[in-house]
Amino acid sequence: MCLLTCMHNYRFFFNFSYWFVLQFDGSLKDIIPPFATCASVILDDASGDIIALGAKEVVNSSPLGKKITSADVEYEGFLLGLNCLLDLFQQCPEIVRKNTIHGSDSGSGRNVIIRGDCKTIMDQFKGKSIPRKLRFYHESCMDVLEQLESCHGVTFSFQHVGREHNELCDGMCKVLLLHLQDRVTNDVFNLIQTTEMNYIASPLPRNTKKRMNHLETPFRAAIDQVSNLNGHISTFMRSYLLCDIYHASKRVGDQVAKRLVGMAMYEQSRQFQKSRLKVQGSSIFQNLGLIGMTICHDSLVAMELDQEARKLQKVAKVEFGNVSLLHVDEELKNLQSYLGQHLEEGTTAAKIILQDLASDEEVYEKLSQWNDKMLRMVNCSSPVPGEEYPYLMFYP
Repeated sequence: MCLLTCMHNYRFFFNFSYWFVLQFDGSLKDIIPPFATCASVILDDASGDIIALGAKEVVNSSPLGKKITSADVEYEGFLLGLNCLLDLFQQCPEIVRKNTIHGSDSGSGRNVIIRGDCKTIMDQFKGKSIPRKLRFYHESCMDVLEQLESCHGVTFSFQHVGREHNELCDGMCKVLLLHLQDRVTNDVFNLIQTTEMNYIASPLPRNTKKRMNHLETPFRAAIDQVSNLNGHISTFMRSYLLCDIYHASKRVGDQVAKRLVGMAMYEQSRQFQKSRLKVQGSSIFQNLGLIGMTICHDSLVAMELDQEARKLQKVAKVEFGNVSLLHVDEELKNLQSYLGQHLEEGTTAAKIILQDLASDEEVYEKLSQWNDKMLRMVNCSSPVPGEEYPYLMFYP
């Protein structure tokens, strides 16, 4: 559903006339560590024009030190929108004057409708519930609301809407999530390359038992980032990165790293089975567990742990049937080729989301400008002067 269609539905559904509309949303992936983004948008209710767009990553611990929740993330989106609205009054008076309805600048027409799909927040600001666990966020939002009311004469109304009426903010959260995943993925790629370039081999323990328990390798940091089902990395990219680590460890002759990669591939295959992930047209992908077990077997043989290798071969026979272990290099080549095609499609996902959200070229241009700003903020280690704030205002 396009943006202007959403706005028309709002006006039809609520049958109200407001000055500005503030929408917000939050998205939380409940993993370890949690991965969260939030977004907010300010619109002209009469025309549906975008006044400001904003989004940011939410850090993985709440201000009170407890585990972050979906309500925390929603509140972050609300607070982001309120701070943007406050800056709008302070920095862009021409937008305020242009958009004041009834031809009055006295504040009589300055009613802002706040809409979100989080019923918890809406009930708290309507006085239907008490924000006990969310008091910190509630008080932070109240501080900004009071500033807007006392200094700028703004009044507020609150409306809870369904998720289908909050598609713009939801889409912005997804776009930012994709950019953050790309950043983390690139960091892992660079870590793999750096580890291979600076690789220093260390001898394996002579004792068989110690050699069996030896899991230290320079590639351990990269493997851990990928193999712990880190939600910052997409599902397909995780497999692709494991293939990359395998090739790098093979080039430097690191059998311990190869063994850990094999174990990670096998574990990821089990996770796919649990989640019943279906990938059409790819029996190669479904063989990920057997590929991993083969890599693990070959590394055990190379480490002269023949007894453990034989045990693993028996396990493979029970789990995968009467099949021979695979030619790893050929299978990995096919797997990476398939994943590469899938990942090429994934790089356009953000653009597709923005196109779906836009109703015309003007809206798409504003979303593209916001998207470019988010890319710069995500990929820069320090804020660019003039771009410290995670939102973008559009001047008349």
